[in-house]
Amino acid sequence: MTSKPNITLTNETHRNQAIIAFRFDYNQELIVLVKQLPHTYWSQSRHLWYQPANIFDLNKVFQHFKGLAYLNYSALQKQTPETGNNTSKKRNYLHRQTSALPEGYAEKLEQKRYSESTQRTYKAYMKDFVYAFRDDNIKELHTGKINDYLLNLIRENKISASEQNQRISAIKFYYEKVLEQSKVNYE
Repeated sequence: MTSKPNITLTNETHRNQAIIAFRFDYNQELIVLVKQLPHTYWSQSRHLWYQPANIFDLNKVFQHFKGLAYLNYSALQKQTPETGNNTSKKRNYLHRQTSALPEGYAEKLEQKRYSESTQRTYKAYMKDFVYAFRDDNIKELHTGKINDYLLNLIRENKISASEQNQRISAIKFYYEKVLEQSKVNYE
């Protein structure tokens, strides 16, 4: 009688996105099972399987592996995703699970044939933007408020220049492609 393999689920961050990592010893049968879960990806750089945290459903995962593997999900009770060796302030992205994208945003990304990776990044950053301005009508935000938002991310969250550019692109995509407004430059 062989024992069931163990899978440890952990909150982590990968490419500036909150993820749930599936950690287990190499096991071809488990790999096949993990690949059957929707929106599950392999990270070559991290050597692990993961799902974006905003679509992860513990009940579905538990049912999927029921009787086939033991799931250790105690680490999921932590509030913030682990950021590895990152020394900057840990950020909490739990709002991404509940924040809705603006109407037409996801569809327009798909219509414009952006890569899956770019779509995930833009959606995550747009949810951050929506959350930051949850008390405002984002359709009517002035560039000054958006520039202040970006400056705050640089100062408080210590985002990189690359992340800053990706966030600007995600915001510009909304205003220029979804709302079809004229082009605007953000600092």
